Amino acid sequence: MDFDVSPSQGLTKSPKCVKLFDVRILNVGFVLVFVLLWAMVLQLLAQDLAVSVSKGDIRFVVDHAGFRDSSGRTKETFLCEIANDQLHFTREGERFRARAELTAILYDGKGNQVVGDNWDKTYEVKDYAATVSAGNPLVETFSFLMDPGRYRLHVELVDQKAGSKGTWQGDVVVPDLSPGQARFSELIFLTRPLPTKQEGPVLDSARLNPSRVFPDSVPTLRWFFAVYGPTPPGAQLLFTATGGRGVRPVSKTRPLKAIPGHSVRELQDSLSLSFSEGGSYLLALSLVDSAGKTLAGREASFEYDPFYGLVARTFEEALDILGYIASSSELDSLRKSPPSGRREAWESFWRKRDPTKGTDRNEDREQFFQRVAYANANFSRFRRGWKADMGRVYIKFDAPDEVERHPFDAENPAYEVWYYYALNRQFLFVDRHGLGDYTLSNWGAYIKK
Repeated sequence: MDFDVSPSQGLTKSPKCVKLFDVRILNVGFVLVFVLLWAMVLQLLAQDLAVSVSKGDIRFVVDHAGFRDSSGRTKETFLCEIANDQLHFTREGERFRARAELTAILYDGKGNQVVGDNWDKTYEVKDYAATVSAGNPLVETFSFLMDPGRYRLHVELVDQKAGSKGTWQGDVVVPDLSPGQARFSELIFLTRPLPTKQEGPVLDSARLNPSRVFPDSVPTLRWFFAVYGPTPPGAQLLFTATGGRGVRPVSKTRPLKAIPGHSVRELQDSLSLSFSEGGSYLLALSLVDSAGKTLAGREASFEYDPFYGLVARTFEEALDILGYIASSSELDSLRKSPPSGRREAWESFWRKRDPTKGTDRNEDREQFFQRVAYANANFSRFRRGWKADMGRVYIKFDAPDEVERHPFDAENPAYEVWYYYALNRQFLFVDRHGLGDYTLSNWGAYIKK
């Protein structure tokens, strides 16, 4: 069955009546091969997804790290990062204040609540500009004593003035940090060095980085961690940041001196980053003895964010994505800019599209890259989501007003129709091969002025 669709015409059967797909041609062998290939694709695409954020009206990020308590149990510390512009501030005297309720609950594998708590929070800033700022986000921390194992964390943040709400859910694996052998704690990433006392670094919430995003404007990876257990003479710490194929690792070593009577060392360290591509990277920590034997290890992922954003691997790919909204002359100018001038050319392009000049936010740029991130997370099949037809339409026109879905059946391929009423457009996507790869059938609706 073939279809015709236009903005002024509903979905109709074409007189051609050509059958695009017949489920009967599939056999068990093909299905098994497809499942294996699809699993590999998903594994690769998972590396491209943006940092997990909450759902709902309030956007925030949650991270966590396990450390050993003085009793020998694991104290799992949670970090919740919220930007001021996600909360409703009102003037109270000479200051602006927002109030929110934060709730955190951990469930075991059977869905039973293990531990939880809630807190009333008051946030205060000195001027209106700070209330709408996305910079210098607030970071809340809370901790629970936990047994090793896998849990499900539910976090809810409710703005008590506006009534808006955001929720975050994710799996938490609590490590075994019991005494008896050399171990690393989990890592907390930092934006700036922590202040130190004689006992070691002091955690300051204003310097924590739960988003794990490190921009190339401040290309230094920083983290806080602890080493537990006896330290043999000549032991060293090895730190290595690695990426995908073709990315040159960055590494360094430092000695770990044994201190008599001390089995816990709380430390902070850093690496200078010089990656040529943005995206997901891995920081690996190793404790090795004088003979080179690894005594303990720990890994944590982070994001390296070049000026052109996390949605693209290279500057050239970023320009390809920008082609959805930029003119040919603008793209030509960006492509001709020398490497040393690319950042300024990029910023100049977006300054022209800043609806609120003079503020630290560019809402149009944020919205554009949020759409690209959504497309990569939801429309990636055999190509990155921004290249898929559904991704193209979503990035250019945002979410549809209505989606008409027709699931796969034995006679016809699956298809969807996206309606944009204010634009007087509708788009037909057909899964012609039954593999979940929906392609646009009416390109005229996309390119019309």
